[in-house]
Amino acid sequence: MDIQTENLQRDLQSPYFKQAIQEHEIEKWDDCNCQISKKTVQITFTQNQQILYLQDGAILRKEQIHDTNNLELFSNIDQIENVFWKGQNGLNKDKIGKWIVSWYGEVLVSVGGYYEVGQKHGLWKEMIQKFQIYAQVFQVGEYQHDLRRGQWNIIYHNKKIGNGRYNEIGQKIGKWIELSDSFFDYSQVTYNGEYNIKGRKIGKWDTMYCRNFEKYYKQIGGGIYIQKQDGNSGKYKMWIELWEGFNDHAQVIYIGEYNIKSMKVGQWDIKYYQKYDNQYRKIGGGIYMEYQDNSSGKIGNWLDLWEGFKSTAQIIYNGDYNQQGKKIGRWNILLLDKFDYNSNTQIGGGYYEEQQNGTSVKMGIWIELWEGFKDNAQVTYVGEYNVKGVKMGRWNIWHQEKYGDDKNNQIGGGQYEEQQDGICVKVGMWVEVWEGFNDNAQVTYSGQYNLNGVKIGQWEIMYRKNEDEPFKKIGGGQYYQQRKDFSIKTGRWIEMGDYWWQTYNGNYNEQGIKIGIWKAMDISENKKFDEIIYND
Repeated sequence: MDIQTENLQRDLQSPYFKQAIQEHEIEKWDDCNCQISKKTVQITFTQNQQILYLQDGAILRKEQIHDTNNLELFSNIDQIENVFWKGQNGLNKDKIGKWIVSWYGEVLVSVGGYYEVGQKHGLWKEMIQKFQIYAQVFQVGEYQHDLRRGQWNIIYHNKKIGNGRYNEIGQKIGKWIELSDSFFDYSQVTYNGEYNIKGRKIGKWDTMYCRNFEKYYKQIGGGIYIQKQDGNSGKYKMWIELWEGFNDHAQVIYIGEYNIKSMKVGQWDIKYYQKYDNQYRKIGGGIYMEYQDNSSGKIGNWLDLWEGFKSTAQIIYNGDYNQQGKKIGRWNILLLDKFDYNSNTQIGGGYYEEQQNGTSVKMGIWIELWEGFKDNAQVTYVGEYNVKGVKMGRWNIWHQEKYGDDKNNQIGGGQYEEQQDGICVKVGMWVEVWEGFNDNAQVTYSGQYNLNGVKIGQWEIMYRKNEDEPFKKIGGGQYYQQRKDFSIKTGRWIEMGDYWWQTYNGNYNEQGIKIGIWKAMDISENKKFDEIIYND
């Protein structure tokens, strides 16, 4: 159970429970931008112990909670909308008997298992934690009193790709092939190595990688684990590690050393695999130093990776870390030349200021990148941070077409205002970009935020093919403020699909839930290509 789930479970069980909204970060593979994107859903519990998942004013899921001791939150939109477990609860609301699961409306054959008084027992086939449409992976093995025992296999596309054993107390032992936490179709990464009798990694561990649609795994990284004096194990000496956003479109590795305390020290290099010349090339890195508190951190000048780095957005940050590992001074955002990494173009940046408490924050004017920035979607945000490192005042959104007249055009923006708790929120009229925005699909959203930073009233979706054309309305609808901290969509809406030419036309009820028939339209040809029926 992760920290976010633990906090929500504790709140739900509290005698002082209130219907507060909590933010929950989830992941989604973004087809338009070829990257894993972080999305935020809002989660709230009602007084009658229902859990609601909300995103952008729409209630994605509403269900009754029977067992507050075993609260499981979903890790992505696919799960929220399409995973439904079915089974029985006993007198104390504990799960009992056989439980099965449906996925996209179909019961998954042989998936699930049996509960005894809230504990898993016997043979189970279950989804991995980040199961989704692009990661249909299952784990199969035995439970005893809610603990995994004996041999477990990992199944992907009906093929075993990993396995290992658990001891009597549910610890991994012996040789294992296990998946990376972010395993999916475009990032098929496994770790191969051994656990000792205490369930600690020891010896050599290899990182293996298989590109989508290829058959075989190849070693791409790894290193050595040693047993430490406290009984735990840690990384030692030279390691090749994968960037946390590693995928087929962003094959980035880190190379450097761990000391005897398993802390990163010395020079660490960042390398990126260029397909055109079939090799890894250095694009960044810097130095780690050991601190007196038995930790280590970055120091001096670094070339850091941008969070959305990929083949069509080869972007790095360049600036300095102080002796406490905090960013200081000027940091520039650089777009690398794909064919000459010694050449780059500055496309953004700003200043970090040290605070009295030892931290550092952004301050003054910044040019930042939109999270979907890429070659054909060069969108930036320009505005100011106050002395607390919080956005303030007017922020504008700019777009520069890759093959246009090289002119930077303002396409959106709005105002931030600071609240009493020190948080800044959007207020008033805003024009924002759609998550799939690009040079040939310039889609924006426009509407009002109230003084609490909540969308209200009519919002419109506008589209133009390029900057030579005027915007025209292609969708939108109404937001209704249900509580101080959130609003919901109500009535008739036309929403965007995954691509600019897809829209979905239908109704929300007064609770913000889709109802009735929703028509899927191809607006490029003005014809319906599908319809979906939602039951209230």
